Amino acid sequence: MKTLYFRSVFPAAPQLGPQLMRWANTALQPFESFLGRASDAAKERQVRCRVSWEPVRNLSTLTLEAQDTRIRILRPPPRWLVTNWDDGVAFDVEKPLMVVNRDATVLVARAERSPRGVWIEPAQPLDAADEIFWCGRRCVVAAASDDEPPRSFNTLAGRDIPVRAAFVSEGDDAWMGVLEGTVADSELLADGVRVGVTAVPGLEGVRRLFDAEGRVFELTGGVLKVEDHPAEGLLRSDTGVRFAWRAAGTRDRGGRWVQLVAPKLRGDDFEDPCAAFCDEDVKEVWTEPKHRLDAVIKVRRVDRERYQILLERLPPAGATLHLPLNERDLRLQKRAARQLTHAPLPHHRSLLRLCEDPAQARWPAVTPQPVARWACLTDETLSGTEEQRAFVAMALGSPDFALLEGPPGSGKSTAICELVHQLVASGQRVLLCA
Repeated sequence: MKTLYFRSVFPAAPQLGPQLMRWANTALQPFESFLGRASDAAKERQVRCRVSWEPVRNLSTLTLEAQDTRIRILRPPPRWLVTNWDDGVAFDVEKPLMVVNRDATVLVARAERSPRGVWIEPAQPLDAADEIFWCGRRCVVAAASDDEPPRSFNTLAGRDIPVRAAFVSEGDDAWMGVLEGTVADSELLADGVRVGVTAVPGLEGVRRLFDAEGRVFELTGGVLKVEDHPAEGLLRSDTGVRFAWRAAGTRDRGGRWVQLVAPKLRGDDFEDPCAAFCDEDVKEVWTEPKHRLDAVIKVRRVDRERYQILLERLPPAGATLHLPLNERDLRLQKRAARQLTHAPLPHHRSLLRLCEDPAQARWPAVTPQPVARWACLTDETLSGTEEQRAFVAMALGSPDFALLEGPPGSGKSTAICELVHQLVASGQRVLLCA
């Protein structure tokens, strides 16, 4: 049967059939062997390249704006409150305290009027049993507690500043707390006493934030990145400062990105399976080792640096990803080579002639066809134009094949454009494949 097929290809010279059959078998056998090895290599690669995966978090960065101010104030020196000082009575800090029971005088470093009386800051310690006269008046004094942080704050102009988080000790010489609104480094009245205030940056010391629904958001390096936006309203930090928030822009990357997690490589492994999944020619992944429609997931984009791929949908939880096994092209080439070897048809005549022994082949002579007017190859001074024109003339005179070979940038595309122009100008139809 094979001989009959080959004799039908050249009906005018049937004696060429057996000889051409031998030539075709000799020429195509190495190619068929190569296709077999390529198929085996594809199967082996598909078995070897399988990876686990985990979803990539699609984070959005939030900008935070503090609505309150953490402040640090120094503990004042020991103070005493003169509780029986009338509002309309003046005092003079230049005059010392007369400690009658000790027959001593104590200078006054500072004095402040308050709703409860007059706060005095003596330059030397006092005792609760001391009998004190000041500015000609007998004073009833009470010691202030050093362990009691201030509870109320006012500006020097008298405006009340609400306390958002109670003041607590910070070391032995300061208190730390949160006041509502923006407060700069300045002086305020704390429980009626003038104190120096140092503002602390709003995010300093903040590790967690809480929204109105009680959800917790971790702050990393002073930046808040979230998958789901917080509930509407202000965020409250673990330091007591409240923050308004807004999305700083679009999310890092949209879509269903997955991180490829490769198994530990063995000593004889030479290919990182994650890298194999990131090849540009990988258009899909499988969740099963064999092809099944419901196990095929399209690959939309690839991030080779991170070994991440963007999929049309997430794989099932716990599924292993497999490289697709595409043998279709190899099968088609095998079938075509097998038909040329065993059962060629008359229209395969030109292909079979490529299998002829060059030493015995009798190819038809080709007469270059002259070109009256060049369309693209018009500049004779350019290097290579003469060779390009020679190819076009040879191709126009060829009855079957004309092959053009050359490195990138040598002018192959320009020569092909000229050939198309000439063919169309002569009324022929052109199918251009690239």
